[in-house]
Amino acid sequence: MAVFSVIIALFNKQEHIGKTLESIFCQTFTDFEVIVIDDGSTDGSAAVVKTFTDPRLTYRKINNSGVSFARNEAIRLAAGKLLAFIDADDHWEPNHLHVLYDLHLNNPTAGLLASRYIVKMSDRSFIHPTFKNVPDSYSGLVSDFFGSSLTNRIACASAVAVPREVFDVVGNFNTKLTRTEDTELWLRIALQYPVAISNKCTARYNYDLPVSLSKTQVRNSVIMDFNEYTAQELVNPGLKAFLDIYRIEYALKFRLEGDLQNSKKLYEQAAPENINPKVKLLFAMPASVLRKLLHFKHWLHKQGIVLSVYR
Repeated sequence: MAVFSVIIALFNKQEHIGKTLESIFCQTFTDFEVIVIDDGSTDGSAAVVKTFTDPRLTYRKINNSGVSFARNEAIRLAAGKLLAFIDADDHWEPNHLHVLYDLHLNNPTAGLLASRYIVKMSDRSFIHPTFKNVPDSYSGLVSDFFGSSLTNRIACASAVAVPREVFDVVGNFNTKLTRTEDTELWLRIALQYPVAISNKCTARYNYDLPVSLSKTQVRNSVIMDFNEYTAQELVNPGLKAFLDIYRIEYALKFRLEGDLQNSKKLYEQAAPENINPKVKLLFAMPASVLRKLLHFKHWLHKQGIVLSVYR
């Protein structure tokens, strides 16, 4: 039985999957298997994967059913004690699995293991996320996962691993969701288990890819039901603030697309103390002005300048 099962949900990433797999097979920690679930790709992704002959690689193609279904299928096939995830267009440093394994050994109660990561905004722009009350030098259990994730998220899908038995307790990815499916699972885990973070940066999230899901419209998306956690929010201010950031984020996105009903509903669910003056100003603007500001924000991102309106 392998220590790690590396899980990749693949859909139309022929230009990137090869480099992603190369970064996996260059790991200094070698006791792992790789499970690629091709979610109905229509490009040359399959041909690229099949150029890799490492016996640790398993490739399965399924009918297009969404990233959560693909990941759950990989979880079903996985034999590893720890399940590590990476998107089909992201990258690991050679020590990534070794760092996560050491983190697990040093924090055996953790249900979510997180490496530090960088975000590639463009070829010349990289962001190194920091986390509230978690120094860059710190490695160990996080005292307030939600409070520390208010500006940047501790759990990045391509930089985490989960002990297999955790899925038996909290369940797998929610296949009903077409957005926020990662966040929703990490949330469920963090409500029941400690979260551990490493002080080493070993993963790269490639934000700049033009087909990134995070840049598509939300009007017809299915996002998590934040109200499922109302009871926990009442006794966990960090969780409330964390979920309110997502409420505000999606309220703005719905407003940008003209869905004022969903925008208003989410905005009104956020606690007034978690809505800063910048956000209130944005909601007073016409959608046409918001769209221009969004284009300007994306331009700033490519210059390496990141603005957050939520805190």
